[in-house]
Amino acid sequence: MSILPPSSTGIRGSIAWIHNASSDFTPDSAYKSFVATTWAESNIMWKHICCYCESILHILRDCPFTRTFWQTVLPLALHESFFSLSLGNWIMSNLIVLAPLIDIDVPWDLFFSSSLWQLWKYRNGFLFAEACLPIQEGYRIALAWGWLCLNTDDVVSTTSSLGIIGGLIRGSSGEWIEGYCKHIGLASLLLAELRTLYIGLQVAWNLGVEHLQIQSDSKQAIDQLLSIASTRPLPLVNIIVSLRSCAWCTEFQWVHRECNLVANSLSRLLTTHSFDLQFFEEASRSIVHLLDRDINGFPPSHSERV
Repeated sequence: MSILPPSSTGIRGSIAWIHNASSDFTPDSAYKSFVATTWAESNIMWKHICCYCESILHILRDCPFTRTFWQTVLPLALHESFFSLSLGNWIMSNLIVLAPLIDIDVPWDLFFSSSLWQLWKYRNGFLFAEACLPIQEGYRIALAWGWLCLNTDDVVSTTSSLGIIGGLIRGSSGEWIEGYCKHIGLASLLLAELRTLYIGLQVAWNLGVEHLQIQSDSKQAIDQLLSIASTRPLPLVNIIVSLRSCAWCTEFQWVHRECNLVANSLSRLLTTHSFDLQFFEEASRSIVHLLDRDINGFPPSHSERV
């Protein structure tokens, strides 16, 4: 049964690509086949793809969406030279500019390369996940170059055991990037600490953060996540460890509670009993003074990198 029957041509069977007259696979034929089977004006994916085949340069610079981004960022006098170069020359000419070109205290080469990553991630978020954070978030992450910091904390009632978690992501200069808080229902102190760490890591990953320092005042949670001796770790521990193993750099730092007051205050800001995750794009008035104290180094830092 494994022997092929005789053939008049004597040619052995082979794999053929049905969507091309030559039977050979080509990216162009695959693209046309994909369009033919998935095109719909109501499909959000096609609303964010230009009407002609996109090149890398088009996606990162010349598409109306990305062009608007660069035009907003750059001074008008630089527009002509910025938009006239070929892909290779465009990238190299921008990577050798070390001084800031815009009104921010960030070297242009770092801002430029970080912005490319955010634009690429933004476009792929629309195409493959049909959802993505606003490009303004990518702009803020591009500004906050270097290591970003995630602070997490929680509050668990001693009477009802109901927990609320909170956290924030800050830039390398301590500036506010994103805050969050959430009801989590019944929880122990350890599970609440692990839950806020997990959600904070998810928020940072979705923002496109590449280098993240994670600050927590729970030594127990950090020990659980860094220990390799435990034979039956909590399921949430495995999930966090797996998330940390993705393509980014993360490190833990234990801090005293008085150095984690902003995250602790965030966990107390919820005004609703909904279990939805609530975001804060800027610090509320009630915690601005705590953020300023942290940025200015007061109270004295008590921390331990682990």
